Amino acid sequence: MLLVEPEGVKKELTQSSLICTKGTTVSEPVLLNLPRNVVQGSARVYFSVIGDILGTALRNMENLLHMPYGCGEQNMALFTPNIYALDYLNKTGQLTEEIRVKSTGYLTTGYQKQLSYKHQDGSYSSFGTRDKEGNVWLTAFVYKSFAQARRYIYIDENVQSQTLIWLARKQKSDGCFENAESHFNNALKAGEEGEYSLTAYIVAALLEAGHSVRVGSCCIL
Repeated sequence: MLLVEPEGVKKELTQSSLICTKGTTVSEPVLLNLPRNVVQGSARVYFSVIGDILGTALRNMENLLHMPYGCGEQNMALFTPNIYALDYLNKTGQLTEEIRVKSTGYLTTGYQKQLSYKHQDGSYSSFGTRDKEGNVWLTAFVYKSFAQARRYIYIDENVQSQTLIWLARKQKSDGCFENAESHFNNALKAGEEGEYSLTAYIVAALLEAGHSVRVGSCCIL
């Protein structure tokens, strides 16, 4: 029997810098601080310069585009990144036909899947009609996302109108929105700590969907 013990354990550290040149030449020193107990001769350094703030992510585009699946929350968590990737690539002139076809296919599938979690009143919840009622936060999220996805796939405007009416009915006389049901996906956890944070989230969602709002004690649609 021969016991082989490595001299150390491989460890990788990353240092990043964002440099805005504004048309001038800019230099920035990079300091390499090695641990005292580094194995002699094992240090390696790599560097790259990318002229795009999302350059690193774009090198791994397959990790940004996903086929939506799962419950109403999981489905939306995978649905929306496809929209953001399409928006960015389209505006920067980097959208290829291959990525467009792939991502719009994912959006179409996710859209059809999400409709299965819609209640008859136009709201959405994690498990659809298995839940007593729709979730206000998730419904606002779905409404906003569908409004943004409309740039790339077909979205039924009648369904969107029904959802908007349901959200409006959840607004109380003081302008705040009434919370209904809860959601479970921590990746989407936001705006459920109280009426004000929930209302702020819904107002932001409506603005992103292209609506205008007036601000009252909380908000007025």
